[in-house]
Amino acid sequence: MRIHFVVVPPHGGEADFGFDLELPAVPREGDWVQVVDPLIRSAANRHDFIVGRIRWDLRANGLGGESDYETEYIGVSVEARYAISDYSCESHRRSYLSELKEGETRNEIAATMF
Repeated sequence: MRIHFVVVPPHGGEADFGFDLELPAVPREGDWVQVVDPLIRSAANRHDFIVGRIRWDLRANGLGGESDYETEYIGVSVEARYAISDYSCESHRRSYLSELKEGETRNEIAATMF
């Protein structure tokens, strides 16, 4: 199943970027997702995210009308926020740390994620 990830800053706002992954199921809110980048030749070669809200995209012709309506599955998107692990790659760490507010620590930002 193709899942579209929308990466948002820890405090909300406009999406930083998005990417698609082929997964066996839809991740749930609070799940930790690690994406390994095999092009990074280091033990620290991961991009880490925590799943937030899930959005199902559907099409329904005639919804709310008097007659029957047809629905169609279009896709599913998940909101993802930066997370850090011991194996997060350097570029991921820089992106995460750039989202910190002045004087804020990693633990403080993790507590505000959801």
